[in-house]
Amino acid sequence: MSLTKKEMIAFCDRNLGGYSKAKKIAGSTLSLEYADGATGIVFHTTQIILKKANGNIQLFNGGFYTKTTKDRINEYTSLKVRQVKGSWYVNGKLFYEGIEFNSKGGLVTEDKTTDGAAQKALLKKIKAFSNLVGLVDGAQKGIPLPNGGDCWYCSLRDNKGVGLGELSGNVDHLLNHIAEGYVNGSLIANALREKGYRDEAIGLHLSGTFGLDSLRKSVYDYMKKRLVTGQESNWKAYLETIAEIEAEQVA
Repeated sequence: MSLTKKEMIAFCDRNLGGYSKAKKIAGSTLSLEYADGATGIVFHTTQIILKKANGNIQLFNGGFYTKTTKDRINEYTSLKVRQVKGSWYVNGKLFYEGIEFNSKGGLVTEDKTTDGAAQKALLKKIKAFSNLVGLVDGAQKGIPLPNGGDCWYCSLRDNKGVGLGELSGNVDHLLNHIAEGYVNGSLIANALREKGYRDEAIGLHLSGTFGLDSLRKSVYDYMKKRLVTGQESNWKAYLETIAEIEAEQVA
């Protein structure tokens, strides 16, 4: 949804103090000038670019790994952002909130690019987990339906439909599910809701009407969004937690 200049300036007034001038330069996009000589680019409700007075460029996306956000950064800076398997790389360096480059494009904050191996391993775990949808002990046994015995973080929702896991910010239960191979009906239903399906369509999917591929893809995307996208600093810790739970299972 596009925001008007008035709506965006209201956001800037509430959240970005110290700017002296704002100009709309594209759809839902403002350029800002600060009193100290810095400039910024705001897209929707995130200042995605901060060009500091010393020439350094700091980047943010507010957790929105969208094509338009990426395009805005590429258009309004000399840096190059590309997307690989859901993660962004800026001038070849793994993106994270607040990553900063000097005027020549050199990284001046921490280099987290080596975490790419952890990302790949975590995605592999999520893929294996999503492929368990419809299987029990390796054999196709049907799709589990949501029920009262499911994980509470997956099954309980408030009156607006927001799940307990989202409300609490808890992802530990998802790590446990991966380690235990526990695919419950409520988790699948949540993944389908996030794809935009209403209850009737969710029921058809859970009945097996549309096959397993769409269900598995939905679960994969759901888990990836919570454990991989924007979670660069946590990838290694998540893998360690999964490994610890798996070891306990064997013991």
